[in-house]
This record gives sequence, structure tokens and C-alpha cells, in this order.
Amino acid sequence: VPENEGVQDLKEALQTLQKRSAGIIQFVNAYRDFTTLPKPVLVDIPAKELLNRIVQLFQKGLQDASIETTVTVLPESLILKADADQIEQVLINLVKNAIEALEEIPNAHLTVKAYADMSQRMYIEVADNGQGIEPEALERIFIPFYTTKKTGSGIGLSLSRQIMQQHGGQLSVSSAVGEGTTFVMVLRGAE
Repeated sequence: VPENEGVQDLKEALQTLQKRSAGIIQFVNAYRDFTTLPKPVLVDIPAKELLNRIVQLFQKGLQDASIETTVTVLPESLILKADADQIEQVLINLVKNAIEALEEIPNAHLTVKAYADMSQRMYIEVADNGQGIEPEALERIFIPFYTTKKTGSGIGLSLSRQIMQQHGGQLSVSSAVGEGTTFVMVLRGAE
């Protein structure tokens, strides 16, 4: 019965929110002092579960804004080695930024993709077909406290890049004004 499905979806969304709220409180407490990021505690994370969980977190906002979302994981069994809370926080930040970039964009599309290369490096891409970022801003977006938003803190991308570096990886971006933006998280594969 469709009504039961709706109730089940709502239950799952609330459970996800509850879990993330606890994670966010831990995150805020741990990173209150911006200069002392805790060393990542690496665990095996199924990429498909991780990406679906992050998208689920934003489900209502994505639906309300009519943003079509595609999640791709290749292979589907891909396992990431990362600190779960830290990597979730980076993804939350990137997806939130993408949704903001897609405001009032016709045929808005968000793509979240995880894959590995031949040397077992892991990649997670968060791409949007939004307004894009001006080249001069693109050079500065990872600088702490730099922001292009009216209400932004300028900490999100700087902290996200720092988290990726602590993982022995990196966070990079490519963007074209009027076409969209792609952020790429790179993680080292299993040793």
C-alpha cells in the first residue's frame, strides 16, 4: 500500500537524521578548534551504502527543488577505507553546496559517483549542472574563511580539503560558468 511505503520512507529518513545529528554533534565538538583535526580512524565503508545514505539525508530538499539525482558506484561492491564521520562530513558539505548551486536551474541534475582506478585509488565525484564558479573565485574557494555565499562561513571546503589530505588523498574542483561544477575526492586504495 503506497501509504505504508510513505510511512516507511519517513521512518528511514528520521533514523538517518537521528544518526547524522549524533555524528554532526561529535564532528562539531571534535573540530571546534579548526587547527586540530583528529587523525582519521580508517574503517572499511561500502561506497554504495555511504553515497545512498548521504543522498537520503537531502532527499526532501532535492525533491522540493526538482533536482534529478544519479548515484553510481563502480564496481557496486566498492569498499572505501576512510574515517566514516569525516568522509560523511565532506560529502554532506559537497552535496549541500551542489544543491545551493542548482537553485533556479532548469533541468537541475546532481551526480554522485564512486569508482576505483587500476592502481586501486578511490574517487568520489560530486557534480552539478549549476551556475558554475567564476575562475577568480575557483582559485580561492579552499582558503579558510573565503566564501562566495551571503551566509557562508568559508570553513567547509577548507576543512574538507584538510580532511582529504589527512586521509593521504586530496580534494580538487573543476568548473565552467553556466555549465556546472565537479568536486573530486581522491582516497588511497587499500595498502
